[in-house]
Amino acid sequence: MSITQLIFTTLLIILCSSILTAQNLNTETPTGCEDNEARLDQIAYLLAEQNDSTNILIIITRLGNGENSLDLSNHRLHNAREYLLTSPLSISKDRIITAIGEKTIGFGRVEFYFGGKRIETLVTSKNRPLCVDCCENNRIKP
Repeated sequence: MSITQLIFTTLLIILCSSILTAQNLNTETPTGCEDNEARLDQIAYLLAEQNDSTNILIIITRLGNGENSLDLSNHRLHNAREYLLTSPLSISKDRIITAIGEKTIGFGRVEFYFGGKRIETLVTSKNRPLCVDCCENNRIKP
């Protein structure tokens, strides 16, 4: 095998593995209630720490494969927003913007953006709401 053939073969293998990796970017698994609560608590602390009315949190929900319900998107947004608003850290509702984004490949998700950067993503089970604090807060829908 010549050096040219070896280089070509190596580049071909790298290219194929890159394509396979790109196709499997969304291999995350759904997060559970306790994990979601811990991550939302971290977001609440960040908002409290940077207590400036110009620092806005944007929450975007995306439906996944086999999900088509606008109600499901709204339910997920509601649970994330209410958890933060009822936090002991007194997050102002004026600092949270919610939106429904385009569908994604794989599981549905709730994404959190702060300062123009994505700071967290919570992955949800198929056709299920975002599970947070289900039994302790009557403003959050199970």
